[in-house]
Amino acid sequence: MKQEKIKTELKVKEETLVKLKINLEEDNFEELQLLLKELHNADIAEIIKELDSELRVILIKQIKNIFDPEILTYLSESLREEIINFLDIKKLAANAKALDTDDALDLVEDLEETDQSTFLENINESERKFIEEGLNYPEDTAGRLMQRQFVALDSSLNVGEAIDFLRSNKDNLPEDFYEIYLVNNLKNILGIVPLGRLMGSKRQIKLKNIKNKKTRSVNVNMDQEEVAFLFNKYGLVSVPVLDDSNTLIGTITVDDVV
Repeated sequence: MKQEKIKTELKVKEETLVKLKINLEEDNFEELQLLLKELHNADIAEIIKELDSELRVILIKQIKNIFDPEILTYLSESLREEIINFLDIKKLAANAKALDTDDALDLVEDLEETDQSTFLENINESERKFIEEGLNYPEDTAGRLMQRQFVALDSSLNVGEAIDFLRSNKDNLPEDFYEIYLVNNLKNILGIVPLGRLMGSKRQIKLKNIKNKKTRSVNVNMDQEEVAFLFNKYGLVSVPVLDDSNTLIGTITVDDVV
């Protein structure tokens, strides 16, 4: 059954690629954009990989004003650099609001110095601050991988208060998170509560009473290979990132190290 599903998905992708090529060759750009709207960014990236260089350039030029920077995160470094040459950096920055900070940092790293300045000038101040700080960490360290969006709560709260906080701040939460970090007033990490355990616990129970028995964390300067090793060894879904003062400054999820 699973093999049949995979075959069907591959057939759909092949048919989509054929339709897209026809629209490009026939300059049917209205139909092209309708087709792309139905696709996930990962699928658009896959199509970009499959196109020859001539059709690839035509495609990028046609969608450059609405180009979602997330597409670049699914491409190789060489292909990202090729595509960026045909994009408007100001519009790219405007469309980058939904990017995680680690993905935005990867994107900025691929830009020429003048384009980096243009990009940073056209994003909001908090995002610019996070990216500039990230660029200060050595390459291949946890600091370059980490996301700055995470959920940290006072360890004295109970389950009900934590759930109420999440509900009232739903628009400001990270798009994907798996755990809640318990901290003191100095932002030192005191424990980790998996999201599933939180939602399955009674409201009056204190967060500190349902935290994991062990709290694993990484230093911001840890080598990325060491970080990946920890994820594989302990089956982690996320890990808090601490600075040299043991202050919580970020998080790395399993998606970041795959």
